[in-house]
Amino acid sequence: IPSSALLSGRVKKEPLSKALKNVVTESFIRSHLENELYEDDYSSSFNPMVFFELICGKQGIWLYEECGLLNYLNRQFPWTYRLKEKSSSDFQNDYKQPFHFFLGSQMEGKDFSQLLKLFMNGCKIFLDLSELEEELERKLNLFTVENDLKVEKINYLSPISKIQLGEGAIVTYRSDKLTDLPVIKKINFWDTLANYLKIKHLSVQTDDQVFFVWNSRASNAYELDYEEIRRVSLYNTTSYKKKAHIVSAKNFAFLKTVDQKNVEIKSTPIGVDIQMLPGGSVSLDFGFFE
Repeated sequence: IPSSALLSGRVKKEPLSKALKNVVTESFIRSHLENELYEDDYSSSFNPMVFFELICGKQGIWLYEECGLLNYLNRQFPWTYRLKEKSSSDFQNDYKQPFHFFLGSQMEGKDFSQLLKLFMNGCKIFLDLSELEEELERKLNLFTVENDLKVEKINYLSPISKIQLGEGAIVTYRSDKLTDLPVIKKINFWDTLANYLKIKHLSVQTDDQVFFVWNSRASNAYELDYEEIRRVSLYNTTSYKKKAHIVSAKNFAFLKTVDQKNVEIKSTPIGVDIQMLPGGSVSLDFGFFE
């Protein structure tokens, strides 16, 4: 959980101060302390958006770094992933379940059972087969055959397979095939997998040192055309002019701007262009629909 306790008042000027207040909210802290992904799902308040849940022990984080996953998420999905020692087992709101990553090298029998439980409840799983116990890999193959599940296989930098059951999917890969690749190839690999599972999200392109974060809430009675309202907040913490661009996507509609300060917004058919003066900040709301 980020803290500004050690920063001087001189440093904590707007918009950095505003960004900290907007990010480190009560719901954000509560969701970490209580190990929950969403708080009060049907409230009108915005909560931190979590797309990805990376399951790993304390020694496993470097494995996600070695294969380029953390680098990719920090570039394309900043502030929308969480590192956890074990997976959530709450299926009350399946459509809000994140994408789960499991490391084969750290997987035991109970973890494998949890993986299958998530899969059968409609979740999407990424499983690293590197160093996965042979017995567990055989169990996965047997589970696939016994249930006559559809399997797609491709070979792109690593052997990749996709096991499908309704909304649920298990995508397997081997991180040891990625470790020694150039950074750009690692980024392209994870971008390919993200597209493979059709992750529905808006791409935000910004100049350096423009900070942004996503939040979401359920739609209310006046927003029945949308399943969810997503808000992206952008902050120019520099003393220079900066630009940002949000790429249009077919499942999203631009609704409004909030708290616009020292910022110019222009909506076009290909997205939203944002011109930010020094210290500028703005939040934009988008409606998401299937």
